[in-house]
Parts: sequence; C-alpha cells; structure tokens
Amino acid sequence: MLPLTDIKGKLEQNCEKLNLSLNDNFIINNELDRTINNSNEILKNLPLLDIINFISWNDVWNKYGIYGSKKQEQRNNFSSKSYSRGRLLLIDYGHHNIGLEFSYEHIGVVLKDFGNLILVLPVTSDRGKRYPSKIENTIIRVKSEEYNQFDNDSILLLHQITSIGKNRIIKDLFQNISRTELFKKVEEKLIQIYSPYVNKLNKDKVKEFEKLIKNQEDEIEKLRRQIRELQLQISEASSF
Repeated sequence: MLPLTDIKGKLEQNCEKLNLSLNDNFIINNELDRTINNSNEILKNLPLLDIINFISWNDVWNKYGIYGSKKQEQRNNFSSKSYSRGRLLLIDYGHHNIGLEFSYEHIGVVLKDFGNLILVLPVTSDRGKRYPSKIENTIIRVKSEEYNQFDNDSILLLHQITSIGKNRIIKDLFQNISRTELFKKVEEKLIQIYSPYVNKLNKDKVKEFEKLIKNQEDEIEKLRRQIRELQLQISEASSF
C-alpha cells in the first residue's frame, strides 16, 4: 500500500497539474484489481443470503453512493419527503460498515429532518441479548404490548444515532412515537448521554426549585400556625 499512499499524496498536493507516470498508473490498476479480488474471495465464503444482501446494497451504492452516476437523484418517493420527529422508517444502514457500526435493514426513529439528511435513532429486535454495561446504560428496551407502533419487542440504540441520506429509506411505516412517554424518555436519555453538562444543569435547577418549594411550604405552614393561634385567641376573647 505504500506506493499507492505516495501516489495519493502527489495527487492531493497537485491534483490538477500532475501527469501520472506509467508506473503509477500500473500500481493503481494493480491495487484496484487486488482489492476487488479480495472482496470476491470474502464474499464467496459468506452465506448465500449475505451475498444477495451485499449485491443488492452494492448496486444501490454504485448508483447513489458518492461516486454513483445518480448520487444527486432520488432513489424512490420516500427520498423526497419530510419526516416529523418520532416517525418510524425502515432503513438500509448498509453492508460496507466496520466493526460494531449499525448495518443492514432496521427501523429508525426520526430525531431531526435536515432536508436531504435525517438524524435517526436505530432500532433492533430485542431477543434478550445483554450488552456491556457501558452500552446497556444507553439503550431503551421497548415492549410491543405497551407500544403497538412496534411489531416486536425492540431495543432503541441511543449509542448508535446517526445521520443518513434519504436514499437509504426503504419504507415509511406510518407510525409515530413523538407524543408518547417513550419518546420523552428518549429525549431525556439523549441529554443524559450526549449533554452531561446540560443534564447536570437541569438537575441543579430541579434541586433549586425543590428547595424553593420546600421554603414556600415551610412559610405557608408557619402562616397557618399563626392563623390557628389568632383564631384561638379570638375564640378565647369572645368567650368573656
């Protein structure tokens, strides 16, 4: 890869004026063949369903990805619509991801619509899997019997929120959770995870208000005692 890295450096420094040598072109073509052959070997050893899914996604990427001829076009009717907060969509998160990055077709909850991009909260089926504590503390488990917007028990993966192009949208599920206690819990947890300073500020304000309320309650109780004492004095005075 070192020769290829050197060529990349040359191109980045003087892309418009540089004429690559025959050797540089030979290296690039060789490396392209190598990486394509490596991909083919990897795919041949995968289960057939994985191969089919990869082919389907790769065709989409070839057309609508950053190098695709249709990258400025809308893939389907869902790509042109606006989506409100809490909307549930079926999304293809891709098959070219790395490590534990979220992949494949799953539901996403819309957090914000930015025009051609939307910020989504990925959702996966809950099959009882336990996560490491650092992740377990960031997820929300949802029972479908409590929230019928979900067909199955699900997990909201708050550690995997991501922005996606609308060409990744497969289907609008015509469900929304924005007016539910669940979505309120999502927003509170997002602040807790991603804005610890704001979270602490909110907690401090709550404590401040609780203290203020307690002081007011004490003052009210004090006034009530004074009223009772005055009423007693009036009652005693009227008895003479």
